[in-house]
Amino acid sequence: MRRGSPPKDHALTWVAGHFATVEALRRRPDSVIEIRHDGGLTEARFEVLARWAKEAGVPLVEDAGRVRQVRSKANVHVVAWLRRPEVALQEDATHVLLAGVADPGNVGAIVRSCAAFGVTDVAVVGGHDPWSPHALRASLGATFGLRVVTYSAWELYDASFPHRPWLAFDASGRHAVHDLTWPEGPCTLVFGSEWPGLNAELKARSTTVRIEQTAAVESLNVAVAAGIVLHAYATRKDHR
Repeated sequence: MRRGSPPKDHALTWVAGHFATVEALRRRPDSVIEIRHDGGLTEARFEVLARWAKEAGVPLVEDAGRVRQVRSKANVHVVAWLRRPEVALQEDATHVLLAGVADPGNVGAIVRSCAAFGVTDVAVVGGHDPWSPHALRASLGATFGLRVVTYSAWELYDASFPHRPWLAFDASGRHAVHDLTWPEGPCTLVFGSEWPGLNAELKARSTTVRIEQTAAVESLNVAVAAGIVLHAYATRKDHR
């Protein structure tokens, strides 16, 4: 990559921020191409970054102009350019399926909750790219520790992992999450955008589940809903 140039290849992306960059170096060192910093890090933070960059064999260059050009917030002092890792979802794992979640902050926040509650495989259909800079930053680098795969249609994901139970979370779901009998073995937890929500075909493929709430609001933010569900899944009574 030419010095100072943004990635042009669709297989490349970048992430801003010290914490997310260190997570990329820790979790996916082979994916990191180079790192730029603006000289504004504290000595302690720079030492951590430099150590991980050295261990990964990744160039670390002071380039304040390039960092300012790329960053969206003034308190960002580090930018890393990366290759998108080639990963595959595991057959014997529970998956989260994001169907049409359009906001990068929500995508990143859900991925972060997946990491927090032990769900390591995420499928993304439509919506926002989970490997975009904004989604990666919102995940605080958690994406680098998971298997995150995009599909062009949910039917293609379904064909790759047939016969597993799907639980689709929707405000009009048939079952209440706190009364739910969770499937034995791996399943797929499905979340859609707050509006227009999951389509009829996808809900027909699934057992629909609701989070009970008051009538004070029409619906929950999808990242909030996913956090509630993932916590319920991680603490289910039959959990081993």
